[in-house]
Amino acid sequence: TQPAVIGLLDIAEPDARISILGLVQRQLNSVLDVDYLLAMFSKPETTSGERRQIAKMLSKLMPAADFNIFIQTESKKPDGRDLPSVLLISYFEEGNIDEGINLADVLIGREYAFVVRRDALKLLDRHDSSAQRWAARLPRLASDQDPRIRTMALDRVMKLDEQQAQTLIQDRSAKEADPRIQARIQLLRR
Repeated sequence: TQPAVIGLLDIAEPDARISILGLVQRQLNSVLDVDYLLAMFSKPETTSGERRQIAKMLSKLMPAADFNIFIQTESKKPDGRDLPSVLLISYFEEGNIDEGINLADVLIGREYAFVVRRDALKLLDRHDSSAQRWAARLPRLASDQDPRIRTMALDRVMKLDEQQAQTLIQDRSAKEADPRIQARIQLLRR
């Protein structure tokens, strides 16, 4: 069946390819092998919708560590910026909360584009209730080079206990140069 599916994927229009990939994902995950899917993912004519579908399939077929490396690599490419949020949502929907949190923690790193970091942080906000992880994460984000990330970090101080939140707010108040963020800090002090 693999040659038949590959034949259909090679000749079908983009909308039809998405439907075929969806069928394969739901019914026959093992029909297409990882190497073929990776090659199809990399083709210039593969649409963003097809890439998302292929990535979801790869998340089920690849070992988790290999898949995470794949996502991290693709997330750094200009056309791969929407991919992490789609896949993180998939992780959380499938109940792979710890894997999703671990990958999101990587994707909030400075080497990723703002949109990737923003989406990962929003998903962490929804799915990670561990005060301990937030206590490790927020001070680093609150001192980030990007003022948008610093603002997002400050908006999440309620994830910390009262003492940790006050310490973070005081630290940022002493170090923050951006007047917009200083105004936010003053609001948090009230």
